[in-house]
Order: sequence, then C-alpha cells, then structure tokens
Amino acid sequence: MLLVFCAINNGCWFLSLYPIYTYDDVIFEPALLGTWSRYDDNYKYALEFTQPDETNSAYVMTYTQVDNYTGDVMGGVFEAHLIRIGQYTILDLYPIFDDTSFNSRDIMNYNFMVLSHYFVLVGPIGTDLNLSHVDVGWLTNYLEIHPDELKHEYSIYLDGRLLLTATTEELQAFMIKHLGTDAEFWDEGPYTRADDAASTTEDGIAPIPE
Repeated sequence: MLLVFCAINNGCWFLSLYPIYTYDDVIFEPALLGTWSRYDDNYKYALEFTQPDETNSAYVMTYTQVDNYTGDVMGGVFEAHLIRIGQYTILDLYPIFDDTSFNSRDIMNYNFMVLSHYFVLVGPIGTDLNLSHVDVGWLTNYLEIHPDELKHEYSIYLDGRLLLTATTEELQAFMIKHLGTDAEFWDEGPYTRADDAASTTEDGIAPIPE
C-alpha cells in the first residue's frame, strides 16, 4: 500500500484500527499469487504474494522498495486479505512483526507504531496489477466537515496521522456509500507480473527482476 504502497515519508496515507473485512467476506484470487514489479526514476518496487496455508484464504505480501541511486532497501511483510464490496475488490494489509521479517529494521516499523490496517482498491488482475488508494486529503477534508460519519482520531503515536477507529461494519458502510460517487483516489501502477522471479530471499526481501 503500502507504504507500503504510498510514498511513506510524506504522510499521504491513513491507517485503520480495525480491518475492513470479516472472515465471511474474504475471497481468494489465485491470479494474485506471484511477484509483481514496477519502476520509476527513483525506485524499483516489488510485491510478492504467497499463500503459506492452503486451508485459509490469507496471503502474505512482501513489499520491497530499492533506491536506484543508493541501493538502499526498505519494505515490509504483511498479512493480506482480499474482499469484494459491491463491484470493488479491496486488499486489507496488516503488518507481520516477528524475528524473520524485516519490518523491524526499516521505515515500515515507524509507520506501524500502532498495529493497524491499511486497505487499497485492486483493479482487474491479469498481466498487470493496478492499485488505487483513497486520497487522504479528500478523506481528511470530508471528515472535518462530517466528523460523526466515521469514527477517527489523529494519533499522537503516528505523528498526527489519521487513524480510523470505526468498526469493520462502519468502514464497509462508509466505503459502500462513497465508492463510485464522491470518494477521490490516486492510482499506483501498473505492476507487471514477473513469473520468472525467484521466491523471497533468505533476507526476507522480495526479489526485483532486472
């Protein structure tokens, strides 16, 4: 996301205390599995989705960002759940912190000082993967005008970043109301499938194809 998907140094994302899914909502899309990559002038990015346990529909997503100039690597490991709300597909991300993940030694640790969820819209999955993020500027402005519509706070533990404290049911109702109407988004991608990529390295980092 992200981000995980967002340029995480500029405060352009928000977090949610509760997930946007219930386990009854979760779907599994095999086409999401594998490694996806994209590039820009400054960074190389990779998303690797695996399914560690075939008895449930959770993914593990490893995000990697490599600086083209310095070679510095940052990223994170997340539990990911895919759901559909109406015609929209949403990916809910929750950080995994353990001795084997590399969250604990990079900037993602700072961004998830409050264990929380982030969610992103997923476009049709084919040879490309497109992600859309709810614009935090739109959401912040909307909640300033309608503060009672969705429970939230500006967390001192996240440097004042917006933290949604609404329940799962309230989050879903809000998304259903605003998706396709007045909600504003910014798009990321496309990521391109890298079918010939190796699996995650011993260091916990998703490989980025050259």
